[in-house]
Amino acid sequence: MLLTGVALSVYFFAQVFQQAEDRARGYRTLVATHGPRAVVLATRLCLGFAFSGVVTLSILGWLPLVCALVLPGWLWLDRWLGAHRPRFSERDVRVYVLSLLCLGAQLMLLALADFCLDPDTIEVAGQGTRCRW
Repeated sequence: MLLTGVALSVYFFAQVFQQAEDRARGYRTLVATHGPRAVVLATRLCLGFAFSGVVTLSILGWLPLVCALVLPGWLWLDRWLGAHRPRFSERDVRVYVLSLLCLGAQLMLLALADFCLDPDTIEVAGQGTRCRW
């Protein structure tokens, strides 16, 4: 479900620079009907849902607690999106997707490192019990 939030944020942000083109073609995309600000807001909401879910699940113990360390990267990306620019470009979409890929890789590496530090036992997700391999 959290990955769906990330995927939707990419879907919305990919439209941000296409307002004139979509209107000229008669498309009824979010950017054509409501403009780039609405697209950036939808992007931030989807991204916020996904990353706040990761942090919440880390705090609750369903994910390794070290996964909450992606919070600074998420906050930086959110501030970058929130910066009021006159226009976003195709390059901005590439930067956004690359930033998401880096945050995802960081998240996976943190989870892997947590597991590798204690390879003999893992916690059963959210149950508070330990399981031996």
